[in-house]
Amino acid sequence: MKIFLICFLFLAVTTSAYSQQTTPSPVLTKKDYLKKSKNQKTAAWLFLAGGGALIAIGAQDVDDKAGYSDGTRSAAAVVAGIGALGVSTTLFIASARNKRKGEAMAFDFKMEKAPVLQQNGLAYNSYPAISLRIKL
Repeated sequence: MKIFLICFLFLAVTTSAYSQQTTPSPVLTKKDYLKKSKNQKTAAWLFLAGGGALIAIGAQDVDDKAGYSDGTRSAAAVVAGIGALGVSTTLFIASARNKRKGEAMAFDFKMEKAPVLQQNGLAYNSYPAISLRIKL
């Protein structure tokens, strides 16, 4: 019984399984990456303009009452503007990275070999495969 169990476990571990995922992960295409890059770049420009405007407004120190301002509103506007500039920089970098990923994608056709048990030994059968190359 021990020999049978050891042989069964050995065969179960050494044979390769051919199956598909139950929930396949969504594959992003070249079009998806380029659209994502465009949207990120648009958002980055908006954050850049908004951040610059907030810094300009905060630097002016607009005061409704002559001379009675402690500067908290202007300081808050400047800090928010600097934060928006940081977000825009991050979005520009992410946009460039997604654009590079989208442009680097390519499909390829090649023949793969897989081990298959035939009669009393292993044989390698060829089958067609489509590959997706992504430069990271």
